[in-house]
Amino acid sequence: MTNDPGYYLRHANDDLALVQNDGSGTSADDARFRRVAGWATPRSGWVA
Repeated sequence: MTNDPGYYLRHANDDLALVQNDGSGTSADDARFRRVAGWATPRSGWVA
């Protein structure tokens, strides 16, 4: 099921759900993943 085109992971109520893209702007925004800086630094003693 995770290999079906048109489905993506969406957050809802602090949970993840596999939902079908409904073509709305919200679906397009929620289907994107963004790379962000991590919280750990090499000086903090561990690296994620």
